[in-house]
Parts: sequence; C-alpha cells; structure tokens
Amino acid sequence: MIEQHPLPHGQEWIAMMTPTTADYQDLEKKYGLPPRFVPYLNDMRERARLEYDQASGYWLLVFRFVNKEAAPGGFLTLPITFVFNASRLISVIPDTDGTTVVRQLQEVIQSAAEADTSIFMLLFDLLFALSTDYFDVLDNINDERSKLENWHKRPTNEQVAALTRLAQQTVYLTTAENNNLIAIRRFMMATNSVADPLALNAEEKERLDDVLIEIQQGQQMAQIAADIIDRVTDGFSNVLNNNLNGTMRFLTVWSIVLMIPPVITGFYGMNVALPFANRHDAWLWTIIWSLVAIIVLGIWYILYDKRRR
Repeated sequence: MIEQHPLPHGQEWIAMMTPTTADYQDLEKKYGLPPRFVPYLNDMRERARLEYDQASGYWLLVFRFVNKEAAPGGFLTLPITFVFNASRLISVIPDTDGTTVVRQLQEVIQSAAEADTSIFMLLFDLLFALSTDYFDVLDNINDERSKLENWHKRPTNEQVAALTRLAQQTVYLTTAENNNLIAIRRFMMATNSVADPLALNAEEKERLDDVLIEIQQGQQMAQIAADIIDRVTDGFSNVLNNNLNGTMRFLTVWSIVLMIPPVITGFYGMNVALPFANRHDAWLWTIIWSLVAIIVLGIWYILYDKRRR
C-alpha cells in the first residue's frame, strides 16, 4: 500500500506498508526508484546500512527499530527503510508487525511539517524518535532482571528460563543498536566536506549529532544490561552448582551409611565361625550393631558438615 502526503515547499512523504511487487514497480515508474534498492526494501533480515545511487540522486538508509507492541512482555527489532533526496522521503515497512510505528511516524512528520523543516530534518526527527524507543524496552528488561535477582534459597526453573529470555533480548537489542550506529556514522562521513554528495546545513548536522548521541547511549545501556544479566546468570549458576554439590555429598554419605547393614549381615551369611553366630538371638544383634554404626556415622557427618560451614 502506498500513501502520498504533501509537505511544505513542494516536498512529499511517500509511505509504504507491506508493499507488493506492483508497489515497487510503481515506485520505479513514478518516482524513479533505483532498481538496485528494491532488494534492500523487501528484506526483513537486512542490517542497518547507508547507500547512495549517483544516477538518481537517491539515498537509502536501512534503520532497525524496535516494535514494543509485538507481544506481551516482548518486542521485535524490524527494519524500516528510508529512500530520500532533498525533496522526497520514501519510508518502507516490509512487515505487518512494523505497521505499529506508522502512527509514530505520522506524529513526527506532522510536527515537522508545522515547523516548516527540510526533508533531512524530518528524517533526523524520525530517527531520533525511533532511537528513544529502545530506552523503554531496556527499562522493562532492567525491571524484570531486578525482580529475578530476589530469589529465596535457590532460583526456580521459571526464573532461570526468564533470565535466559532476557539475555537473548539484550543480544537482539545490542546487535540492532550496533548496526544503527554504523549506518549513522557512515551518514556523518558523507557530510564531512563540500565535495561529499550529501550537503547539510549547521542545524541539520546538529540534529544528526543528536541522533548519533542517542544511539550511542542506547548501545551503552544495552551493553550494560547485557553485562549485568551475565553476572546474574553466573550467580544463578553458582547457587545451583552449590546446591547440586550439597545434594551429591548428602547422597554419597548416606549411600555409605546404608551399606553397613549389608556388610554386617553378609559376614553372618558366610560359612565361618563368628561371635554370637550360634546364639538364637544373633539376628537381633546384627540389627543392633547396624543401627549403632549408622547412628555413629550419621552423628559424625552432621558434626563434620557443621564445622565445614
């Protein structure tokens, strides 16, 4: 679906959501979209990148944004592609899960249109808004991680599974932020000198710096969250290992203790002369000796274990 929105000074915003092959063909015919840009627009796994087509004068920017409404307690990182020049901005969202960001784009573009800004300022405002969404997701991750840190005696299977899920989420966020940072730095490199094909004024460069700072801050926060989750995971592992060691020590000791009755009764089952073997109550003595040996060994283990702790 293609929607055309006019902007001040003859500029326009072309919004595409879940485009079809026919939509791409319309872009090529009506707006001169370079054919080599089409694979980037349709790839859900495309990494953040910046490309320039000298023949048409179009720039292509792939940016990874976060969809906070993908699922309860979860999110998705999805690509949004901007194809733009000085007078036209084309935004492409290839998946239905990404259409929730359209409302946000409309609000930013409406504000930019009322402020009578350029296409580049409009684009940077969009990127800034998309970058701040990462902070909300990171705050949710940190809140969930704080709750998981307060376990009693030993972490449960549910807590371990939730911590693993958080670790996976931070990997997705960190990767997306790293890719976005590379793309924006390439954007800035394309504006370093007068000879570069992308010319920005002072206000636009300052806004681009704001976008870069926002992405760097999000990247650092995602990395810190990932490091803390790793430490908590190590703490979970240490607690579980200690509990396992204690369980194995308990089972080992009591397996030795329970071997005493078979040893004593085994002696009396052999065809040799043994004390009390000819008594009518010999079976009772074997039980008494077994119980005494078990009690003595059990008391010794309890005292030894207390001294160790």
